[in-house]
Amino acid sequence: MAKVNIKDLAKACGKSVTQVSRALNDHDDVSEATKVLVREKSKELGYVPNKNARSLALKSKLEIYVLIFGFIFENTPELFVKKLEGMYRKSEELSIPLNIHYVNKKDISSLSQYMENNDIKRPILIGMDANDSIYKEICLDKFNKEIIILDEFIDKENISSISNDDAFGTRLVLKHINANYPGRVLVIGGDTSFFTAKYRFKDLKENVEFDFYDGLFRQDVACEIVGKLNTSIYNSIYCFSDIMALGVRDGLLAKNEEIPIYGYDGLELLKYVKPSIISVKQNEYKKGQKAVEQVINFTSGLTLIEPELFNEKHH
Repeated sequence: MAKVNIKDLAKACGKSVTQVSRALNDHDDVSEATKVLVREKSKELGYVPNKNARSLALKSKLEIYVLIFGFIFENTPELFVKKLEGMYRKSEELSIPLNIHYVNKKDISSLSQYMENNDIKRPILIGMDANDSIYKEICLDKFNKEIIILDEFIDKENISSISNDDAFGTRLVLKHINANYPGRVLVIGGDTSFFTAKYRFKDLKENVEFDFYDGLFRQDVACEIVGKLNTSIYNSIYCFSDIMALGVRDGLLAKNEEIPIYGYDGLELLKYVKPSIISVKQNEYKKGQKAVEQVINFTSGLTLIEPELFNEKHH
């Protein structure tokens, strides 16, 4: 009889691999009913977790590897630095070496091969793009190496995804808008096929009247959009990044208009900007720490880090 794997178990339970994995690891965000179902089906099918895959933390020499794909911090170096600081501090606390590899996507044709050639286990991946060949490789069933990926979600047994709770962040913005500036909202976002943009967009339709424009996550494009629109019909403007929010500010200043602006990232420089911009602050430091923890105690699925509103005092 063929050995039962977690995909077989997930299918039998009518759940995703992520839900089953988190149930097996007793995560708080999984209902007790689901945990009971998974345990019962595990016994029924004779499912045995792969202990060898989970024992990496017990090896005498463990190192943390961070693979950075491309120049990802051109516009928001602060977020990138905070991620690395979180990883560094957690690695330092655990006395585990931290290795950073800047990877040119054009130089490697296979992540699996790159990991084998460099003896890398459970790397933390930053800067992945859904259109990259490496990203597509990761999604294949035959790719079975355990990895930790930031700001993306791939539902596979061997992948741990860590991201901000972007849907929650948008709800914070909408709550503040509805309490202070109710009415039509101009939303300047990005390609909603990408994970972060998709979830920042998720709750808009049900909670507010809005018009959406793609600002490409660029300051100049956001400025241009505002310059061309009749912005007087909007009570507030919500941007999916602080960089675009700064572009909106530039556009409004050029038109001598003032409309409440909301951004997303929580960049420190917003404290010094007038008119002020309220933002959703991402906890990149905590995200970096969580990534290191996942290298040591790996669990597949999606871990969400809750953001908070930032710069309200200066508004």
